[in-house]
Amino acid sequence: MSGLVTRLWKTLSGNPSAWLAIFLSVYGAGVVPAAAQQTETKETQPAAQEDPCGRTRFANGGEISEFIVGFQQAGASAAKSDQSYFIDFFGSEPIPVGKYPCDGGERQFFGPRARWWGNVRLASYPQQINAPVGQFISDFANQVANVPVNKLVHTAEFIAGVEYRVTQFRRPINGTDQEERQQFGVSVFGGIGASSPLEPNDTLQIFETPSATSAQRAAFVKAYPQAANTKYVGFLSPDRDRFLRQFSIGLRLTTIYAKRDRYGRADLPYLRAPAMISVSLGRNEVVTGGHLEGVVNRIEGFYPLVLNKDRSGRAAIVYLFGSAFLRVGGAHQVAPLILKPADTNVHGYDADVTLITAPSNRDTYMIGAGIDVTQLMKQPAGLFRR
Repeated sequence: MSGLVTRLWKTLSGNPSAWLAIFLSVYGAGVVPAAAQQTETKETQPAAQEDPCGRTRFANGGEISEFIVGFQQAGASAAKSDQSYFIDFFGSEPIPVGKYPCDGGERQFFGPRARWWGNVRLASYPQQINAPVGQFISDFANQVANVPVNKLVHTAEFIAGVEYRVTQFRRPINGTDQEERQQFGVSVFGGIGASSPLEPNDTLQIFETPSATSAQRAAFVKAYPQAANTKYVGFLSPDRDRFLRQFSIGLRLTTIYAKRDRYGRADLPYLRAPAMISVSLGRNEVVTGGHLEGVVNRIEGFYPLVLNKDRSGRAAIVYLFGSAFLRVGGAHQVAPLILKPADTNVHGYDADVTLITAPSNRDTYMIGAGIDVTQLMKQPAGLFRR
């Protein structure tokens, strides 16, 4: 072994090129593969700044919620309407199932296709507002604050369900504002819920029965024979021990708004409630006399109207909404009875009053406008100033 080492030393000491060969072989076997391994790791390691679609670090389409207070009018077909204040809370949450959808190169606004949503609406007792429109709007915060606590909630509706987006426009399009971009999506949705029935005494209306010489006497006795021998008749809703149930399934068109970026494309969407239009079919005991029967068409619309500046500020947005519940089928028409209202000193418990329950089976509607509750609390005096 020592002789082999001696001969190798003599060879290397007299041949500088041999030292160079050894150096290159060592470098090539150690350093070069290490560098190659490092390069391969960079190429195969996923970028920390990109999502599965390869465009942005953060995914859009998270929680959507609005807490609104406003004024509404509700009524039924061929019946008087009532005005009242309302409080409405809407929430929509993404359901974390499936892959995050890619949208062909444009920014993804809607997020996951499946969402869970819910809505709660509370309406006050009917209000008699005699103030001019301009004065009512400017003094809206004080009007709401002056509603007695025991008159704040008269009716309630709560509904929840799921929706699944089936399609959307791939590219945002221009809106009415040149600084705004809009993106539309269509979803299939379903919901189930209930409405609180009115207290019978709140719906009581008392009238005088037609006299024997009245031309309406025969028609009245035929329609309400149980009240033929009393002086007064009172109509009221039935006493019910269950909420008025409802369910429906249909299509919903959603519009998400975004601010234009410096290149003319849509930037991140505004963190505000989108506009929605929905049409559905189902059943609703409010419209069908307290029974789940027939088919009811439910049409709803919700739109955030900008009064000043852009949608980035809630204070300058008024939320408009409208809904209608229409029973599918032919209408039932009868000759109306025009009865004289009873004096205010006549009560339903009087002996000469016959009470007749009359569940509602009429188409209904509701329209109104509201503002964000947080802005109402922050700056009630300057919501509509320009």
